[in-house]
Amino acid sequence: MIEKLKIKPTVPRTTETEVNLLRKGKILIIDDSMDNIRAIAKILKEEEYDILTAHDPMKGISIAESKLPDMILLDVIMPGINGYKVCETLKNNKHTKDIPILFLTSLNDSDSTLKGFQMGAVDYINKPFNRLELLARIKNHLNIKLSQEHGRALFESIHHTYITLNKDLRIVNYNTIANIREELFGKRKFIIGDNIFNYIGQEDHSLFKRKIEGVFAGKVSGFEKQYLHNETSSWFNYVFEPIISKQGEVIGCLINGTDITEKKGFELRVQEYTREIKQMYLESKESLEYASYVQNALFPTRKEFTSNFEEHFLICKPKDIVNGDFYWIYPSGSKLFFVLGDCTGHGVAGALLTTISIVLLERIIKHNKITLPDEILHEMDLGLKDTLRQKEGEMESGLEIAVCVFDKKKRILEFAGAKRSLFMTVGNELIEIKGNRFDLGGSGKKIFKKQHVDYDKHTSFYMFSDGITDQIGGEKRKRFMTKNLFRLIDSNKHRTMTEQKKAYEHAIKEWMRDEVQTDDLTLIGLKVM
Repeated sequence: MIEKLKIKPTVPRTTETEVNLLRKGKILIIDDSMDNIRAIAKILKEEEYDILTAHDPMKGISIAESKLPDMILLDVIMPGINGYKVCETLKNNKHTKDIPILFLTSLNDSDSTLKGFQMGAVDYINKPFNRLELLARIKNHLNIKLSQEHGRALFESIHHTYITLNKDLRIVNYNTIANIREELFGKRKFIIGDNIFNYIGQEDHSLFKRKIEGVFAGKVSGFEKQYLHNETSSWFNYVFEPIISKQGEVIGCLINGTDITEKKGFELRVQEYTREIKQMYLESKESLEYASYVQNALFPTRKEFTSNFEEHFLICKPKDIVNGDFYWIYPSGSKLFFVLGDCTGHGVAGALLTTISIVLLERIIKHNKITLPDEILHEMDLGLKDTLRQKEGEMESGLEIAVCVFDKKKRILEFAGAKRSLFMTVGNELIEIKGNRFDLGGSGKKIFKKQHVDYDKHTSFYMFSDGITDQIGGEKRKRFMTKNLFRLIDSNKHRTMTEQKKAYEHAIKEWMRDEVQTDDLTLIGLKVM
């Protein structure tokens, strides 16, 4: 049963758009008079048309077949074979039958005009020529011809189906691919004059009805649909749009169907890849979060800090979930060891190096009883090279480290650093104790220098990784630099450690603003009991 649609007559407001033809036409002039050819050619060349000419009718037919001009200007009266015969020959040729022909004639009687139109001519140009009339007629017919070519190319697309309906929803026209596609899904060929609902599955009637009703209300809409045929899946996108007369009345409906099977396949593959990547990300994140839990178990607890230091603050911000910076505390009798390390890289690679470094510290200080900071660095250097097989040139990973050994009875600090410095307060002064200019690991022989200083209960010590000094930020997007950190600590050194922490966190946040954190970032302040 064919469904009846209640279509409300509407007159949507529309704007006519002229077809903008981007090229001039190619025009063939066939005339036995060279004077006529020269006169017409001169006018057309001034308008930048491409010109072909033939003084002989048979030669003109040959040029038309080989060059396929966009238009032919054909003289009616010529010796031997007249223009009517030439026109008839061209219209019977499948290659030239669609080329518009304009007769050049001095005959003004209606019989001659009618005969020309019956032969297939589209217009007449009377001799003698009026330049403006000649150009106007040529331009009009070229525009029609080139516009038809564009429309024909579109309508005969092998990728898009086009079906046009009138207001009674009967098929007015369709292109070849539309029939091929309908047969693909086991339906009969379209017949002009049939109602479109004869070709739509019952399950889709309601959907198509809503879309077509929208068209006659002046709306453009569409939908995507999947078809299964012989276990093969195909996807199509359908667009419904109104056909509007020059008076602005909706007089029909255009249904445009596009095969989007390949696009849908790509989208489905992207969805699958996205799902897999998301799953990999979640698994990696869970693994890293567990690794972070294990790593943090190796670091000193808050209780270890409070039981060994009068005051302290700790700012530790890994770039990723796991950390390439580490810190280590070990009390032994009257001595207290504190180490800050910054491993090459960050993320998983950095975290693995922190684990190796902490294991080496445990072995060197706890088990081998090496307590001098310069000797500790020497043993750490050898241990890293051996563990990472750097003697064989397989890896060049390194470690920047600061080692502090506090003698709490004598109030003496022994310090040695590998590319890491120590800041400390002496009275109202803040001074920097610099470490050596090379890191641990890698190649080359290294000698580490031990330094010692006296301290009292008012002395504060500050250590940091290069994540803070190398962080990009500020108005000029530059590195923070050690000198700026020195000034920042100096201006806050009289405040409590808790107050200082808040000041440094605020300063770091203000410096970074919208910048991405570039490295693991650690800053530690200590007061020894």
